[in-house]
Amino acid sequence: MFSKTKLSKHLAQELLLVSTLRPTTGGCVHTRIQQILLSAGVVLLLVHCGSSTSTTSPSSGPTVSSLATTGGTTINTSGTTGIAIDSAFTLTFSEAMLSSTASTSNITLTCSSAQTVTIAGVTSGDTSTAFTITPSTSMPTGTACTLSVSAGVTNASATAVTAASYTFTTASASTPTASLSGTVLSTGSSGTIATSGTTDISGATTAPLTLTFSTAMSNSTVTAGTTFQCPSGTSLSPTLATADNTIYTITPTAALPQISNCVLNLAETIEDSNGNALAATSYNYTTGCSTSDDFSNSSTLSSCWTAANASGATIAIAGDVLNMSTSTTSGFSFVQENKTFANDNVTVTVSIPTFSGINSSNDICGLWIQDESSQQTGIMALVEPDGGNIVINAAYVDGSSDNLSASLGAGSDSSVLAGTLFLKIAQSGTSLTVSYRVGSSGAFTDIVTKTVNYGSSKKIGLLLKSDGTGTTNCQYANFTVTGGTATGQY
Repeated sequence: MFSKTKLSKHLAQELLLVSTLRPTTGGCVHTRIQQILLSAGVVLLLVHCGSSTSTTSPSSGPTVSSLATTGGTTINTSGTTGIAIDSAFTLTFSEAMLSSTASTSNITLTCSSAQTVTIAGVTSGDTSTAFTITPSTSMPTGTACTLSVSAGVTNASATAVTAASYTFTTASASTPTASLSGTVLSTGSSGTIATSGTTDISGATTAPLTLTFSTAMSNSTVTAGTTFQCPSGTSLSPTLATADNTIYTITPTAALPQISNCVLNLAETIEDSNGNALAATSYNYTTGCSTSDDFSNSSTLSSCWTAANASGATIAIAGDVLNMSTSTTSGFSFVQENKTFANDNVTVTVSIPTFSGINSSNDICGLWIQDESSQQTGIMALVEPDGGNIVINAAYVDGSSDNLSASLGAGSDSSVLAGTLFLKIAQSGTSLTVSYRVGSSGAFTDIVTKTVNYGSSKKIGLLLKSDGTGTTNCQYANFTVTGGTATGQY
């Protein structure tokens, strides 16, 4: 027990010590004094220690809420892998921060070395809750990178953000691959075009090639690194279009030449979105037959036409014309397309630059449309003699004629004409009109319009007929079909 003197001294020391305490250190000074006095047996009449409500701790400052690529991939603070090397990032805070403090000195990106970045607020104004971080160059592949935010970023009240950092790993380097496909005419469906060569591919503008990459590509490098030749050695500039930088359509600006070798080259400068280079690749393919024919390619005679009743006749393509001649064969000799036209509306024209030996009623050059199943259903536009004159006549395939003709002049060859002769047959439903024109321009003159009931399909042909007593020659150019496409052709 303390004596009164010792107790007074001890109590005085305790009270003196407590009185020096700051209230903010926790607890209440008056409460401590109360405890001391009670231990000393002092009866207290009044103890007051401010409000009876406990003091709450101050609120925390702003924080970094999240980091994600602008493509939507969330990056965890513990690390995320496979981030594209050309990614940009969205950095989001728990509250609006001063744009002036969200600077490259307070927000940094480091991979194998410091990366230069640009920083822009997602919203305009002095503050923003989110900022876009854009590296000025692609990040290195397969590398750990860290985006750090320092306490130098503050809100409008100058309260600093809690420093944070995010570590992620960029995608590893890999070699992208490509494949090419086009419309196969024999099937009408898409088929793979091999690098070693594929045949019978459509050259129509309505049937573009499809170039497919194994991953998203750098579009600018694809555009710059893709070249096209058709035929091989003749450079063309087709249209390249893509919606996702993975699948591209390659559309020629005009129909490609038929039976021609075409080459699509992909340079090694083409890169994917991660900067990985494509191995240089070339695709070779051959176009099939087109519905029309300018006779510029001699291969189309054997590939796209079928000769019939041609024994003793000479049929050849040279100098952009189809030449047919005979001096020994009596009766019809003709060529016809080896593909079938559907029974749709078509207009067929052909020019006849020269003809000769049109002397008797059995010497004829002509254009005809014939029913596929019945060779006795059709109509012809014929160049034939009539009393020493050259006339254009319209006749049925079975030999009957309407005796409707237009005289071109006296003679037996094309010298009677003032220009190149054009023949035309136009179909509209069951109605067919035969007409002609002399010269490369101007309107056609109708000879006759007849009703012809075709079946489900028809064939179109060019013909030569001779009586066998002399040489008859028919020369054809610019065979053109509009309004319809033959099966297996473009």
